[in-house]
Amino acid sequence: MLTDPMYTPFKNGIDATGAKAVYWELLEDDGYRFDEEKLKKLVTKKTRLIGVCNPHNPTGRVMTKQELKAIADIAVDKKINIVSDELWEDIVFDDHKHISIASLGPEVSDLTLTSWGFSKTFGVAGL
Repeated sequence: MLTDPMYTPFKNGIDATGAKAVYWELLEDDGYRFDEEKLKKLVTKKTRLIGVCNPHNPTGRVMTKQELKAIADIAVDKKINIVSDELWEDIVFDDHKHISIASLGPEVSDLTLTSWGFSKTFGVAGL
């Protein structure tokens, strides 16, 4: 499961594996928030992965702890793995604060693969 909109290469990678992506639409009102109830309805017995991009690319949205907890609760309840792209974690503005979904507890951490890199924070793409 991935958000819509999303960073296009994520979709390309899924398509290349032959897996079927399911998208949950971010609501443009109030800065691209997600609808927790819609996410719950989209999860099926076939759901194997929830992709989280926080801060979100391409919208820039920084998820709140409550939003991340809602995703984490679904993942833990249904035993669904999470891939969390946190490449932009050091580049947030205003009063927003990046929170890693894996930091919400050991049950979530055990299901989560977190990715990060130097390219955005330190401007060293390609490393």
